[in-house]
Amino acid sequence: QFAGVQGAAEPRWTLGARVPRLLNPLAWVECEPWQLYDGGDHTLVLGRVTDLGHRDGDALTYAWSRFGSAAEAADGIEHLI
Repeated sequence: QFAGVQGAAEPRWTLGARVPRLLNPLAWVECEPWQLYDGGDHTLVLGRVTDLGHRDGDALTYAWSRFGSAAEAADGIEHLI
């Protein structure tokens, strides 16, 4: 299902979340609509953050038509910012 991979497992969802969220993501941000702006042929929606969180772990990557992982740095993710 993800990236057209045949035979991929059905995604599992977090129970009790206010919005659909995959089970055990490394990070998440939940928002509610706050402001709407006319963008011509579309509407821009700005959200107010209502919940967020993170956990340690290796990130899933997808590049060059392959899945992989980005190992967690010993010092955290500061090098990505």
